[in-house]
Amino acid sequence: PQARDTQTQAIQAKQEEYNQRAAELEGEAGRRQAELVQPIMDQVTEAIDQIRTEGGYSIIFDLSGQAIVSADPELNLTQQVIDRLMQNTPPGNR
Repeated sequence: PQARDTQTQAIQAKQEEYNQRAAELEGEAGRRQAELVQPIMDQVTEAIDQIRTEGGYSIIFDLSGQAIVSADPELNLTQQVIDRLMQNTPPGNR
């Protein structure tokens, strides 16, 4: 029984080590992803702000937020934002 308890404790300790390391790696992956995505999101936000200003829009909604139930497809500015991003991105970075 004592050997079994010792083995069980060793397994539990290894499991705890594993869980802790997995959490550390997951946190690091999240931070790294945020570092990589943030510059892109900044460019998208800038393009949206430019289109809003140039188009005289008071507000632009993000449809992924699911707050809009229905909208006229003609009001969708997605392609304009994509075109603006492509225009501002050097050909080698597309």
